[in-house]
Amino acid sequence: MTEKLSYNSIYTGLFCLFAFSFAWNLQISTVLLILLFGVWISDKNTSFKDKWMLPFKDKRVLVLISTYILAFLGLLVTNNIDHGLFILGVSTSLFVNPVIFTSFEKRTFNRKQIHFVFISFVAGILTSSIYCLLVSYIEYSQGGVGTEVFRYVGLMNVVLSPGSFGNYLSFSMLLVLLYLLGEYKFAKKPTLIQWILAFLLFSFFLVMTLLLQSKASLLAVIMIIGLVIAYKITMLFSWKIMFVGVILFGSFFYFTGLHISILGERFEAMNQNFENFDKKSQSSSTLRYAALEGSYYLAYNNPFMGVGTGAVKRKLTEYYAKNGYDGALLHKTDTHNQFLRSFAKNGILGLLLVTITFLLPLILAIKTKSFLLFVFGMLEIVMGMTGDIFDSQPGIVFYTFTICFLIFIVGKTSNEPTNKTIESK
Repeated sequence: MTEKLSYNSIYTGLFCLFAFSFAWNLQISTVLLILLFGVWISDKNTSFKDKWMLPFKDKRVLVLISTYILAFLGLLVTNNIDHGLFILGVSTSLFVNPVIFTSFEKRTFNRKQIHFVFISFVAGILTSSIYCLLVSYIEYSQGGVGTEVFRYVGLMNVVLSPGSFGNYLSFSMLLVLLYLLGEYKFAKKPTLIQWILAFLLFSFFLVMTLLLQSKASLLAVIMIIGLVIAYKITMLFSWKIMFVGVILFGSFFYFTGLHISILGERFEAMNQNFENFDKKSQSSSTLRYAALEGSYYLAYNNPFMGVGTGAVKRKLTEYYAKNGYDGALLHKTDTHNQFLRSFAKNGILGLLLVTITFLLPLILAIKTKSFLLFVFGMLEIVMGMTGDIFDSQPGIVFYTFTICFLIFIVGKTSNEPTNKTIESK
């Protein structure tokens, strides 16, 4: 028993380091995944059957690893096998994490350990955000640069895109918001001082999101706040009253002219870009339009097998050159949509499997009545519709770790009192 508990402490420590490292350096995450795998292999408390046979009998695991297996088979039809192997390398966690985490469902973790992991994640985002702001301030104070260093890519002083960082920020805001509203199950209700500090933290994250100017992140935050408010309303009133309230609020929002310009200049420029559409433009909206059009073209012309794993970006570049999208060609713009990318990459089966993978947390959340898992699933759908999160390391490492942690460890706490230990089902 003592050895089992010591392994639990090791696992929890690795989880905390994982969670903290996302917003700082993904190379650290790679090392930690190797360490986690090594500890898991050496763990004598988990039987050979639970390690190597149980995962492949679990439908949840099969869903999670299906897109990775299909991507591997996609190497057979690609014309860019080097990049295909690179994509498989950065998305290894899509296969490894579900296999490892399945065995954790039979272990014993307590709420305090889970709380430490969530706290580590929020702390990583907080410290990384402060670091980005400090570096931007130093650059600004030294002269030679304008306020653009406090916005979008200018603010990214860690090796992450604004979209990826915004994904992490959004999940952190969800955790803090649940804590503020008394819906966080892994710690005692906050004192007044703790509540004020949490509110200030949430406000800071909100400002950081606005400065990032990532369209997907801003939409995700609005969605998260809306879902949390709707959830609280349904606890007081019927869903019919909530539905009417949403309609009235939406109508007020629209008719009073509270349009997307309040979200920042990148949103305000969207209408102007489409009204004066120029294929040679390097604006964000034009680049995304070119990427979506090109991705649709690839999927439409390769519906069954796709163009193969690793070939999408090269094929898109050829499409941009042929159709005069000079801005997208210059930036080598990627698909910016995981659904279209999977369709273009691995055909209709790729689209089907990635859709099922994105729906998995929603289905499990409804079955287990897990609001946290449900909102996480909705968050990643938004991110998947605006980014290639299964074909980039920042997206896939975060997604696989978080969904596995929520399903196989956090999921066992659904109906237990706060002071109890999480026991296996």
